[in-house]
Amino acid sequence: MAMDDLRKALRDALRSNGWEVNMVGSLYSGTMKDWNHEAVPGDIIDEVLRRIPNAVPYKPNVVIINAGTNDANGNVSPSEAGVRMGKVLDALWGAQDMANTCIMLSTLIPTTHSTGVKTRPVINDAYRELVKQRASAGKCIYLAEMAPGGSDWLVIPDDYSSAETTHIHPNDAGHRKMAAVFYKAIMEAAAANKLVVPQPFSAGPTVCDKFAGSGTDAGGLTQRGYGHDDGIYIHSSQQMPVSWTWDSDWDRDQWRFARLFSQNYDDLVAWVNLTETDHVFSLWKNSGDGKGTFTRIADLIPDLYCNPRGIHFIDMTGDGLDDLVCIDPEGNAYLSVNQADGNRAASKPPTFKRVSSTALIKTNEGYKQERVVLGDIDGDGRGDYGIIDDGGNVHFWRNGWVDPIPKYWQALGQRFAAKGMGDIRGVRFEDINGDGRDDWLWVGTVGQTTTYTNARSCAIGRDGNGLNVAWRQGFLKGTTSGPTHLGVGSYMTDDESYLRNRIHFARIYGETPVFGNLPKQDYVFMQHEELSNGKHRFTMRVWKNTGVGGTKLLADGDKFCNMAGHTDGREDYVWTWSNGRMELFINRGKKSISDSDPGGFWDPSAGTIWTPPRDMDRRDLHLADWDGDGDCDIIHVNPNGGGVEVFLNEYPQKGSWQWTHLTDPAPGLSCSQKRGLGIYDLAVRFADLTGNGRADYMCLEPDGRVTGFLHNSDNSFTNVGQIKFSEDKDRANLRWADVNADGVDDMLWIDKLSGDTYVWYNEGRGAPGSEGGSSFHWRRQAERAYDGLAAGTCVNYADLDGNGVADEHFLLGTFNNEARTSFAPSCGIHDETGDDAVMGPALPPVPGQGGGGGGGGGGNTGHQVEGGGCGYNFGSKDFEVLKNTWALSGASGFLGEFLQENGAENWDYNFFSSVLNGGTGGSTYDCNHVHSGNCPGPLSTPCEDYTPDEAFYVHVSIGLLYSSYSQIWAGLVEDGIGNLASNIKDVVEAYGTPPEDANSDILNMLLSILTSLVGISEFIGEKFPGRPTAELFGKASTPLGIFTEIIGGIAGDPEELDGYVDPDDLNDELEKVYGKMFTGLIKGMGDAVEGIFNGKKPDGWTGSAEEYVESVFQDGRYLSKEIVDGMAEAYVENTQAKFIEFATIKAMQSENRKKYFFLYGSVCPPIYHFSFPAGFIVGANLGRYRPKTFCATKRITAELDLVAPNLSTRTYASV
Repeated sequence: MAMDDLRKALRDALRSNGWEVNMVGSLYSGTMKDWNHEAVPGDIIDEVLRRIPNAVPYKPNVVIINAGTNDANGNVSPSEAGVRMGKVLDALWGAQDMANTCIMLSTLIPTTHSTGVKTRPVINDAYRELVKQRASAGKCIYLAEMAPGGSDWLVIPDDYSSAETTHIHPNDAGHRKMAAVFYKAIMEAAAANKLVVPQPFSAGPTVCDKFAGSGTDAGGLTQRGYGHDDGIYIHSSQQMPVSWTWDSDWDRDQWRFARLFSQNYDDLVAWVNLTETDHVFSLWKNSGDGKGTFTRIADLIPDLYCNPRGIHFIDMTGDGLDDLVCIDPEGNAYLSVNQADGNRAASKPPTFKRVSSTALIKTNEGYKQERVVLGDIDGDGRGDYGIIDDGGNVHFWRNGWVDPIPKYWQALGQRFAAKGMGDIRGVRFEDINGDGRDDWLWVGTVGQTTTYTNARSCAIGRDGNGLNVAWRQGFLKGTTSGPTHLGVGSYMTDDESYLRNRIHFARIYGETPVFGNLPKQDYVFMQHEELSNGKHRFTMRVWKNTGVGGTKLLADGDKFCNMAGHTDGREDYVWTWSNGRMELFINRGKKSISDSDPGGFWDPSAGTIWTPPRDMDRRDLHLADWDGDGDCDIIHVNPNGGGVEVFLNEYPQKGSWQWTHLTDPAPGLSCSQKRGLGIYDLAVRFADLTGNGRADYMCLEPDGRVTGFLHNSDNSFTNVGQIKFSEDKDRANLRWADVNADGVDDMLWIDKLSGDTYVWYNEGRGAPGSEGGSSFHWRRQAERAYDGLAAGTCVNYADLDGNGVADEHFLLGTFNNEARTSFAPSCGIHDETGDDAVMGPALPPVPGQGGGGGGGGGGNTGHQVEGGGCGYNFGSKDFEVLKNTWALSGASGFLGEFLQENGAENWDYNFFSSVLNGGTGGSTYDCNHVHSGNCPGPLSTPCEDYTPDEAFYVHVSIGLLYSSYSQIWAGLVEDGIGNLASNIKDVVEAYGTPPEDANSDILNMLLSILTSLVGISEFIGEKFPGRPTAELFGKASTPLGIFTEIIGGIAGDPEELDGYVDPDDLNDELEKVYGKMFTGLIKGMGDAVEGIFNGKKPDGWTGSAEEYVESVFQDGRYLSKEIVDGMAEAYVENTQAKFIEFATIKAMQSENRKKYFFLYGSVCPPIYHFSFPAGFIVGANLGRYRPKTFCATKRITAELDLVAPNLSTRTYASV
């Protein structure tokens, strides 16, 4: 029951008591069929208030609220909880058609949360006072007191989740107790006639805007951590032969490495001063062939003067080539951009150009040059600005745009915590492992290097405190501590003991660790030797990086699309290797999940479904429906030019994973842009912009401007130019998904720090002249569409539940690839209802009588006893009152638990022995022999003498069931035979004796009379003057039902019937026939009643004997002596009268046919044409004795839907 919390237990109890129940709300979760609600774990009262508009369109007539625990534990204005909850109540009552809705507001259950323990009493007292105030103002509100009788009912830890160390959430037992409290409150409202008929609700629009906070958690992990990574960084290296030596006139820290021609290889430059305001760089180009040789070419002109202490070569524009950044002595940053016009093969250096006349791109942050570091902290390909504080911690400002001069510098806060290494001069940021993210390195005085690799983090950040980075320490192969690089201490001399500044990290050999990565950085020692001629000889010694790891996360391979062709469109999970191989996990279609569900959310049986014909970077592989057949195909985009090849998915048609390869299905598609380094910084994306079910092609510029081609239904493409103008949002943070269920994809922008997501709704083709040059109209929603539940790179938007709206699927951690899902609500009102195949056990009785509020329950009649559970009305002639008494007194729950614990066999004796005289025994009442007279009623014994009190009401019911059978026996057998015999003689004298072959018909008709309550209304009306019959029987099960069911069971079993009445013996005089039939059938009834008390279930009962006994007494149908006695008497009179009528007809058929036709003038005798009050029909299978003609059958069938109690309630659980 855990995923259904208290809702199923409450619903089952209400249904067992005869109520029609429809749980409503815009959300759904759990395993129960009627699973709608409006409850969101973690909500505080203010958030509950914001959700009210989602719930009130359902117009519930009962609302249960358990809210405030998160306020208590979080210390969220506990003193104002009552005021804030009052606003929730007002919002509910103020909604259309809900002014008379009954609200059950619960107090908070116990907790061991250190703050909650202190604040819970404050909130509970506020709720109690709030209920009193609103009830006195005439509102229908009841307190669901979780401390009935003044003591907490839920016990810690017994009633709480064993998975929690701080106990907050109940287990199944705790939820059942909560359900019992809510049930009691609802029954009190019912007893006071406060419940109103719920008003109908309409379906509403099928398209709707999506707003943050409207989702519902799936309940558990929807992704349990599959995937493949490469572990942490393990360093190893190979010392290479010396390939470069140079004699220089200076030793002034002039050497730098820079990627001038491509991002795969570093070239060597040397700072050469020309004048006090001008310098150049001598340039040695890398051979770029993996051999690591260098050749002197023309000088590089930087267009920016900078002294060596401030020189940084780093890519600032995201084109893969290093630009020149100068940090002046005050810490200000200046930029000269590599114009990407160099040519390695032609030995032509690239041109550099300053970004402005001053070249200034960033002012300092209060730290001078020696504290400034540059590095690509977020892996977007653009260098960021950092400072080292006095403690060695590093703070960063993100390079915030795609232009050479950033539009903004986004404060990220402290992104690296010092490791106590000492001298801050050793700090470097370099991409050691080739994943595109700069790692933290600390270089010692002789080059020993400690490494922490940089990985994208799923932790949520905010401006000033994010983007978070997941740092992991790397190690030298074969070690688990210490540096990754051992340094060059062996080259230390007396003159060269401080070697730190001679250590560099550069892509000398350009080797990539795995497919799709950038090259690793090699370790370079620029060995220095001062020659006798005054020259300085530099020898480049390189240790090629052969290390592995730290570059892949499990989540890097996550993709989602409808691969299996699900008709509801739900998306499957595809895990993609870095080289393109795909493994499939088919969406099982679950609307909720628990962590204990062994099957999980996905079916992994498909395994590998596609292996590419060659290595294909997973960033270039897209899943979308190319051919419009309802399933997703695989589209490969050439990273150079944007051309496509397609692999059509044949699974839905062929039942196996087969693919049709289209090598160039759309030659006209192209994109001038290139993808960036990040997994989401893509130049090409696909989305269904027109709703025709085919993937449209979009080309994204770095600033988010979108151009592209529409995929027509005839498989042609139309170039529509600009689809969306730039919103000044990085393209890496843009996604496309259907957010409002209109069948076309909308544009989403994700805040990469917080994960908060905003939407631009796709409203179809527009006029470029009025759409900022765009061919589509987009409507921006100012409010968030989705609250960030993880950092932006850890959120996917996919429709996992098949309701046509993108759900938020978010990673819980950086390294484990575990995820949860917040299901987006459906548009319009969608409602599931219906009973589950298995009903839960009876609710436990609530201690004491508490509950209060809203006028309380009904008064006391019958047995007047104060306190405990003894004060409930069991003398009423209103079935609804009796039903509430049976529930509220706890009798229903007590009887069920007693039978489960003690068994059904001879349960009546065990019952009386255990509940009277304080539970010490003292009664030998035995109702197993229905003529023994040893089953008296309880009125001579005070209610308080029963342990527990609710057993008193069970005893009342036992006594009246026994009594009602005795009355029927006396009326139909002992007294009835003699009385009817005289009447039958009168019939015989007037019309003659019916023919012998009519005896079977006589028996059949007697069975029909005994198993039907047809026509009894006239007799009931005499017993209950002024009460409509439908009112008496339409709201609960009639106590006569058990007897008609028993006779029906006898009649439906020929062998059992022959044991009581043999038709061959019915050839006697009519009055003797009557006596034999009635005596036999009522004897069968007596045997069955004895079976109730000794725990024998009837044939055909599929449940347990305990469940059968419990069902006999359900709804308190035997609580009222006035009703039981009156109906038993009416039943006897009805049976006698109808039998006389039938006997008369049979005699008339024998002797005076003309009169018969004259009087009745129809095919069927008028005996069947009585009125049928709603709820009176009790069907019976009459077996071989079924009457051949029963003209009322059609009428009965038409009325069968009225048997259910004529009460209705809707509720949604745990607002």
